[in-house]
Amino acid sequence: MTSTTSTHPTLLPAIEAGPRRTSERVVLAIDRSAASDAALLWTVDRAQRTPVEVDVVTVVKPDPVLGDVMIEEFMLNGEQLLHHAADVLRPAVAAESLRTLLAWGSPAREILAAAEGADLLVIGTANATRHPVFHHPSIAARLATVARCDLAIVPAGWHAHPDSGPVVAGVAGDDGDRVIIAIAACEAERLGARLVLVHSWESPSLTALLSSGLTIDVAVVEEKHQHMLDDAVSGIAEAFPELSVSGVLSDVPASRALRTAASDAALLVVGSHGWSALDRFFVGSTSHDLATSPVCPTLVIRSRSHRAVRSTTAIPDTGAIDGTKGPGLVEPHGSV
Repeated sequence: MTSTTSTHPTLLPAIEAGPRRTSERVVLAIDRSAASDAALLWTVDRAQRTPVEVDVVTVVKPDPVLGDVMIEEFMLNGEQLLHHAADVLRPAVAAESLRTLLAWGSPAREILAAAEGADLLVIGTANATRHPVFHHPSIAARLATVARCDLAIVPAGWHAHPDSGPVVAGVAGDDGDRVIIAIAACEAERLGARLVLVHSWESPSLTALLSSGLTIDVAVVEEKHQHMLDDAVSGIAEAFPELSVSGVLSDVPASRALRTAASDAALLVVGSHGWSALDRFFVGSTSHDLATSPVCPTLVIRSRSHRAVRSTTAIPDTGAIDGTKGPGLVEPHGSV
């Protein structure tokens, strides 16, 4: 990749305004699943590297058949789950910075309420194989669309590793890149990892134009996208001189390019704004696709403008946090 003189807007204002916080408020949503085990361990790992305040929340969902029967048992089970999570977190989080919340109601709705004003919401997902035509989106994927804070989605089976690979960030080529890349760079510094910026110049709208028979110089299109990516790499290298940063330009759809690059990554960072309306019509949001079946811990960055507006999007309730375990976040039996 040929390096160019950076014309990318300076990243320093975004860094100062966003990711360089003295402490962050983290909300961890848990149930009795392997995915929640992974999310809990990921939060512990983060707390060991970054000053955090942690609110742990679990939700007991009313059972339409049992009604008020066994409410006390369900609530006690939820309290035990929270106590266990607090015990795991306590060595990494100061007592005054650790809180627990047992909620009753719709899991997605209560999680969103608990995350009001938070910097980061952490949730696990089962990372199930998707059907090529129809799949039921997990609560984690839907929260990536409606949450007002950043969202970390941790796949089941994750565990801390001393050499856990690079931080990979998606570069869309729009105004949201400045914040996303700056946050990704800070995450790479925190983990002691290299940073890989990935940009895909393929999109359904471009494919549609090519299929229509119009004459388009693909080499020119690719060159312009390469220059944009080079500018992003140069800009972040200037702002973070100690950080190893590289760029990958791809001609496959963004979700596939990011999934490939992040196959051995410590963290994948993407924005929630995605493509144009036409692109979404054909393939949906890139962040939604990656959140539905993440290959590694995935950090979905909310557009800063979205944080000031309460979402009114209705969230259908399908049960467990990862959408795979039936009614309720808390099961009456099992262990973390």
